Amino acid sequence: MIATLLAVLVAVPLACPTGTLPVGLPPPRGNAEWCEGPDRNGVARRQGPFVQWWRNGKKRTEGTFCFVLQCGRWFTWAEDGRELGAIQYEQILGKP
Repeated sequence: MIATLLAVLVAVPLACPTGTLPVGLPPPRGNAEWCEGPDRNGVARRQGPFVQWWRNGKKRTEGTFCFVLQCGRWFTWAEDGRELGAIQYEQILGKP
């Protein structure tokens, strides 16, 4: 409980890219936050940082979306807080 409260107190708002807005909520009110912005057709798509937490308030997944796809380095943690690893997603389709 205390860890969850501390996580909320020190939570830093997502740094969403220009043209996108933060979506979702961190613990204890939610379990994931990300940024969304409209694509060429006006459909909301994930773009920018993504963070997901376990029910106990510990971080579960963190990474970035580029044009709806996972890109860059993504990290995962176990429910007890141990880092499980990281994976590097390559950018594809000629997108920056």
